[in-house]
Amino acid sequence: HLRWEGKLPPRLKELAVLVTARRWTCQHEWLMHSKLALEAGLAASVISEIREGRPPAGMSEDETAVYNFCCEAHATGHVADEAFLAIRDRFGLDGALELLALNGYYTLMAMVLNTAGLPLPGDADPPL
Repeated sequence: HLRWEGKLPPRLKELAVLVTARRWTCQHEWLMHSKLALEAGLAASVISEIREGRPPAGMSEDETAVYNFCCEAHATGHVADEAFLAIRDRFGLDGALELLALNGYYTLMAMVLNTAGLPLPGDADPPL
């Protein structure tokens, strides 16, 4: 449900996954989802800045709200009212809960993938 359905547009879901992949330096998540993010319409410059660990410039209001929400969730383990309400006001309560669940799910996947130590597909160089 989180990956293929839900309220959030694919571009914003992929943004959340990239913030998560960068937070946990998950090479597998980044490799796969940076491509999906481009296909979903996320700007290459935004992807590049997240990869470099910098807050991206030039994001839309929706992208900025998602980025702030995700960064706060990963930094503190919770999302304070301002960031939560910015998402809830755009996508409803179910959209805000969906975004929080995306952060948790892809954190779990990052930890599993990082621990497994699998080689990257096609012997790709680590992107992060």
